[in-house]
Amino acid sequence: MNDNKEIGTWYDEIAKEYNANWFRGYRNRYLEETVDRYIFSMVDFSGKKVLDIGCGTGRITKRLAQLSESVVGIDVSAGMLVEAEKRLEGLTNVKLLHTDGSATDFEAGEYDVVICVGSLEFVPDENKLFDEIYRILNPKGLFIFTIRKKLPISQLRFLNPVGKKRNLHFKKKEYRDSEIRQLLTESRFTLIRRMSTLYFPTFLLGSIHDKIRSKFINETLFKVVVKLTDLFNVIPLVNRLGPSQVVLASKASEPAD
Repeated sequence: MNDNKEIGTWYDEIAKEYNANWFRGYRNRYLEETVDRYIFSMVDFSGKKVLDIGCGTGRITKRLAQLSESVVGIDVSAGMLVEAEKRLEGLTNVKLLHTDGSATDFEAGEYDVVICVGSLEFVPDENKLFDEIYRILNPKGLFIFTIRKKLPISQLRFLNPVGKKRNLHFKKKEYRDSEIRQLLTESRFTLIRRMSTLYFPTFLLGSIHDKIRSKFINETLFKVVVKLTDLFNVIPLVNRLGPSQVVLASKASEPAD
């Protein structure tokens, strides 16, 4: 089982270099931009009070602050929060806290939206986190999060070069469809919508040799791959096969589309 202290310490060590290293190259740009587009197309953040769990260096937190009434960003890494403060300088509707999202001091029903991007895979107890999020959301609150899918193809190491190079001392969790639904059901959330990144463009943009990729990958091809992803997500079966998913759930009882 992962430990929040270990995870926080590891991110403290890489915090200063995180932005420059993680967002480098077309592959990571594809993953981040695709996830961001889905998040901000799924939810209208205007006038909302938002909690960003695992806010890291504040990349998404900043955009949330520009769109919503107020944002609180929390993280288990003090080092990442230092970098977030630099990014969020000048924004008056943002607050950063060094705390664990599974056990907060927030009031019940305090938030309209809770967002958890790129963090669930590190959480020691997902059920505890989901229960806490349910508690602090208002009755019509929305929960949007990302997960790594557990699929046979994901075990092929050449499809995950970033993870292979990171030398993590803790395990990144992956989830089957049934496990995602079970997590939501046990915490009384209703699944509304989900969208995926895809293996083909991820492989194309990030898993071939650097010298070969630099000759063929350019801005035009990048845009084509992004368009392909959007087209594939229209197909219900296909949009559940990607390695990363954006999931929207509601505290209210609303039917999934």
